[in-house]
Amino acid sequence: MSRVKISNKELVLSFERFLVDSRDDFFPDPFQYADLQLVRDDILQQVHHDLLRALQPSRVSYATLPYCDWDVPKKNYTVRHAVCLHPIDRIVYSFILQRLAGRIEPHLSSTRYSYRMARFDRKWPFGRRIVKQWMRFRDDIKKHVAKISGDKFIVSTDIAGFFEYVHLMDFKKQMYNLCQVRKEDKIIELLYSFVRSCSPSYHSGIPQNYDPSSYLASAFLDFLDKDLKGTGLKQFRYVDDIKVICTTKRDAQKAIIEIIRSLRRFNLNLATHKTDIWHHEDAEFKEFIRDFPGILEETDRAVELKTKALVNDCLQKLVTDLRRIVQRRAEPIDERLFRAYIWRVVKCHRFSGINKPDLSSINRACLRLLEKEPDRTDALNRFLTLHKDRKYVQEGIADLIENTVYPWQELHLWALMTQSDRIKTEKLKVLARRRLRDTSHSEAARSYAMIFLGKHGNYQDRNTIAEMIKTPSSFFTTRCILVALQEHPDRKAIFNRHLQLTDDLVIKGLLKYLLQFKKPIYPSVVDRIGEDRFIS
Repeated sequence: MSRVKISNKELVLSFERFLVDSRDDFFPDPFQYADLQLVRDDILQQVHHDLLRALQPSRVSYATLPYCDWDVPKKNYTVRHAVCLHPIDRIVYSFILQRLAGRIEPHLSSTRYSYRMARFDRKWPFGRRIVKQWMRFRDDIKKHVAKISGDKFIVSTDIAGFFEYVHLMDFKKQMYNLCQVRKEDKIIELLYSFVRSCSPSYHSGIPQNYDPSSYLASAFLDFLDKDLKGTGLKQFRYVDDIKVICTTKRDAQKAIIEIIRSLRRFNLNLATHKTDIWHHEDAEFKEFIRDFPGILEETDRAVELKTKALVNDCLQKLVTDLRRIVQRRAEPIDERLFRAYIWRVVKCHRFSGINKPDLSSINRACLRLLEKEPDRTDALNRFLTLHKDRKYVQEGIADLIENTVYPWQELHLWALMTQSDRIKTEKLKVLARRRLRDTSHSEAARSYAMIFLGKHGNYQDRNTIAEMIKTPSSFFTTRCILVALQEHPDRKAIFNRHLQLTDDLVIKGLLKYLLQFKKPIYPSVVDRIGEDRFIS
């Protein structure tokens, strides 16, 4: 087999896509890896070397660098497996996607709406607002149901633990089928070796919340689309969210059986508790197709136009509606609508010179939701950052940090409190120091507690953190330690000494980045707002 040729243009695009992908990481880097631009050429040279070593003419083999293996909360108090991959590996993963997507995309069913790639040469592979794909998924279902006269029944289901239970040998075979190749393909073999290397069992599971995973896993299910099309069923799919439109309940029941039989061939099954049959007049279906209030789009337009008068009017309407939502004691908060509203309130607050109404009742609703919905901590934090210096907010956050069993949630709460200008609750510092001493505590949460103490702690706290840099740690923790040392009196000496000692380009980039600034800089929760989303 001949050696694979790799162009610098491909590597640069893979690097840019990695930076875009990192904006909504489960475990966010303090600076979303923006510092790596300072060492980009060296990083791409290393990626090029690693790819050539992996893609040997005689054998394809790739081993990821040491990564962090953590869990992220889901609905109903369960957790999903997640890995925090080294940036070098993520650029390799982006390269794999780039090589495969152009070969896979033309063969995919039109009933698959998720992660469609229209342009293969842009750093935003799925467009700047990927939520538009979900909205088209919903709207097309709505239109199709409206065209059918008489009763309509909708199968609504998804796949149980999809990303975690995809069998990797089946995954590889399906990639071969989608690329329509019959002989050994180096890039597909590289993909298989890559995902095996970061699988907890080496046999199943694709790393979640990475763009290459989202695209390839969604493409993997193309067999289901074609199986259902062959039976004459009208189905729509967004990743593993499956909807089938039928004219009788009996047909809907048969459709569920067809889906189960199709998935069974690949050792997958439906999530029983998420499988249902809706009549088109049922409240569940009406909720699914319901358009959100016009004020949300009105706010988006006002923000885009940057017209202060319009933004001010929208903000007042948003807050009035939000108060009404949280004051409905007799029924639970519509959490999806609530998040859509608070997202836009935050964007309006970024404008100066507008009237900013009292948000205390909404803040308290967010604090209650943090306990009820730990999986939405990152979204709720973006609203709470508006009043992060209020004592009652800090007290509520301290209680949550003390009691949460989810390190992912604790990490995001420390990130929020780091943004405070002044800590009014001593309990937060006590908890952070406790985390610092407890080496058995989760590395993810402990790393962000360090950043919090680096900003809000004292000289002794910063000295304790400085000692930790001498102990070998993951790239994630080392980066957090360096961010935490920005206010150490000997920061320049520490940074320059570590710059000479480290060989890790991901650490070198951060050190060079931090040495540029005369004053400390800290990651902002608000800066991670990202795209506008109705479903967030």
